[in-house]
Amino acid sequence: MGNRTTWRWAVTLSALVLTTGCGGQAKPEASSSRPVPTAGTMTTASSPATSPTPAIDPDMPAAARAHTPAGAEAFARYFFAQFNASLQQAKPDLLGGLASDACKSCQAFIDTAVEYRTNGQHYSGEPFTVATVGAIDQQGNDETRVLVSGVQHPGAVVDASGKIVQQTKYQKGQFSVHLKWINGAWVAEELKVVK
Repeated sequence: MGNRTTWRWAVTLSALVLTTGCGGQAKPEASSSRPVPTAGTMTTASSPATSPTPAIDPDMPAAARAHTPAGAEAFARYFFAQFNASLQQAKPDLLGGLASDACKSCQAFIDTAVEYRTNGQHYSGEPFTVATVGAIDQQGNDETRVLVSGVQHPGAVVDASGKIVQQTKYQKGQFSVHLKWINGAWVAEELKVVK
């Protein structure tokens, strides 16, 4: 089996927190009155060394700026905290400086926050609660993979009047996050569901 996992992007992380097989279709655990848009594949090709890198987020904690395995772990925690805030506040720019253009899953997160902002919606609750983070594979000083485990609690996407647009269910999930040290900061290069 190949290592590509295709997925359908539901409006929240629920599309990623699911059980998939190698090459299998992901089935989101969310209900909605509207169709779920397709975003693409979870895996991405490595970005070339010349790909543009966003400026370092000035609000990033010092621990997440360290060029160490512990720094990579702290960065992963910060990334998911910013993911949560981007959907809760419908602010796509909260993730912009944390991911390379090569991270298709990250771009899907940003696109969802854009959609929320455009439609006057936001996520009510915490989309993903991180339980554990640990470096699982260091590839030299400038690349590492971090395993992030956590849960999605029941939540909802609501419009400006508080009307529920979509509900999500409780799910556990694990993600492999490939990080690169580029221009003095960790950057998410790839994020995929692990079984």
